[in-house]
Amino acid sequence: MNYKKLGSTDVDVSTICLGTMTWGEQNSKADGFEQMDYAIDNGVNFWDTAEIYAIPMREETYGETENIIGEWFKKTKKRDKVILATKVSGPTSKEYIRGGGCSYDKKSMSEALEKSLKRMQTDYIDLYQLHWPERNTNFFGKQGYEHDSNEKNWIAFEEILENLKKFVDAGKIRYVGLSNETAWGLAKCLELSKLKNLPKMMIGINYKDKKKNALNFLKLYGDPFDRIFIDKQGTISINFGAYGVPETFLINDDNKVLKKYIGPLNDKDVYEIKKIINN
Repeated sequence: MNYKKLGSTDVDVSTICLGTMTWGEQNSKADGFEQMDYAIDNGVNFWDTAEIYAIPMREETYGETENIIGEWFKKTKKRDKVILATKVSGPTSKEYIRGGGCSYDKKSMSEALEKSLKRMQTDYIDLYQLHWPERNTNFFGKQGYEHDSNEKNWIAFEEILENLKKFVDAGKIRYVGLSNETAWGLAKCLELSKLKNLPKMMIGINYKDKKKNALNFLKLYGDPFDRIFIDKQGTISINFGAYGVPETFLINDDNKVLKKYIGPLNDKDVYEIKKIINN
């Protein structure tokens, strides 16, 4: 199996993604289990689903696909082998989906997220996507979209992104994405994500190196730190228990080291750090 990075993350996903939308309607639970077993055995770690599945949509089978995935996780104990993507429903007239008329406000998305987590018997989702736009647009194949700046019947991207950030900060989702979106909508979200980026809380310790050398290094390769301390004698690093570089320490308000990471941080480390902070 071939793998590639998921967007700009460090997450490796299989180039084949397992689709699941027929499980519970066109395919049985047993079919779903067989396909998940086969996928894992052959290195397919990227799985996609949605709260509205199974398809065709019916009230009796709403959320059934996520239920089947959750039962497979419970049976196999292989949640950690899967990069799990699901989607929150956009506006719909189906009253059985959160009363109908769904929007991407915090209350509606929170309810959808909690139910997806419960159905899939997991405490986090790797990729959480907006299934389709709220505004009138050309999703599902309609061509020739032109954005109407006067349209008011949708939640602004800024608010949506802020709500999604809260779910990320709480450790319930790792990354966010879009589905059935226009190029305009994608570009707008990317622009706002960059402008509204969460403030960084990173402190660097310059271990026994000259200040000039450290500044030149950061100028050349980028400076992610809010503040930098100069540790000429190495005593600060020794007090933290450092014995190699890079090392990252999670420290609480009482200056107690809660966690130490040796080597470059990966996405799992960042996810764990966020969970520790929020707990």
